[in-house]
Amino acid sequence: MRRKIIIGILIVFALIFSFWLMGVIRPYFVGKYGIDPYLVGLMFLIAEVFFNLGIVIMLWFSGIKDIRWKTLWQFKLRKFKVNLRNFGALFGLWMNRISWTLPCIYLFVKGFGKFPWWVEVLIGMEIAITLAVGFGVLELTSPKKTKIERRNKNE
Repeated sequence: MRRKIIIGILIVFALIFSFWLMGVIRPYFVGKYGIDPYLVGLMFLIAEVFFNLGIVIMLWFSGIKDIRWKTLWQFKLRKFKVNLRNFGALFGLWMNRISWTLPCIYLFVKGFGKFPWWVEVLIGMEIAITLAVGFGVLELTSPKKTKIERRNKNE
């Protein structure tokens, strides 16, 4: 119990510090890059909500109704058998992927040509990897046709 209280206090102080830091660097970012750190921070906070909601929707539509926050918090998702063969679970997967990608796309589009080249490359890689993971999971879970099924279909 004491450990949870300490972690909670640390999180609150980290949030307060980050908002203070955003206030200090805000004039620099708005002036040089045209990007408001408060808006970006808010976008990432909202994206985090939809990111986690996408995971819960995936699990729920896979038939897993007994979802415990402790399991999700500890990221023990291997114990769940996620079935992405229905619309609801696919919707959760893409809600998860797109919610994480949208703030990065905003930074990429808004800061293109203003950021150093290596920052643009890193943001582009983040977008590509995030979407590739989504398509990779989709490919792994899509039903595969065996040679016999393909042969029977052609006959």
